[in-house]
Amino acid sequence: MGLTISVVITTYNQARYIEETLRSVFSQTYPASEVIVVDDGSTDDTPNLLAGYGNTIRYIRQKNQGVASSRNTGISHARGEYVALLDGDDLWEPEKLAVQMTAAKNSPHAGLIVANGVEFDDGGILQPSLLRDVENKLQLQKNQIVTVPYYEHALEWNPVWTVSQVMMPRAVLQDVGPSYPTFRCKRL
Repeated sequence: MGLTISVVITTYNQARYIEETLRSVFSQTYPASEVIVVDDGSTDDTPNLLAGYGNTIRYIRQKNQGVASSRNTGISHARGEYVALLDGDDLWEPEKLAVQMTAAKNSPHAGLIVANGVEFDDGGILQPSLLRDVENKLQLQKNQIVTVPYYEHALEWNPVWTVSQVMMPRAVLQDVGPSYPTFRCKRL
């Protein structure tokens, strides 16, 4: 039996994107053991769209409290050995979880497993590699799996663009504790 993954998707008024997001999860070559969708009080058609997924997802609707609270809710319900986070308007390539599970198996003590991605909008690709800075700084080859002491790099710069890139052992999330819902990030 392989390692199990809980996918936690957070959404708020993302009816336009949520079905494509879910298709990208269900198209994974390494399937998730559970898909948890936390709806942070959407006022659009998100609840109706998600109702159509029945038992294929675990749908949790809460009063609007912000994305950190939504992630905390989803993580608290996760049962998999690993938790992969995904925003309700993001997409995964079909091999995303398989690549991360290979990295997890090769580095069983890793506390954070980050995958590359692209930034896009309705007009096309805006950023062809979300790990461009990491690739340049560490002189990595394309599609190379590498283990690095993340903490040391994070003190200098944060190579993670979005939570949709990350997967973590659930035990690490339990040790670290929940995100602070009132903490606000400033855009530079």
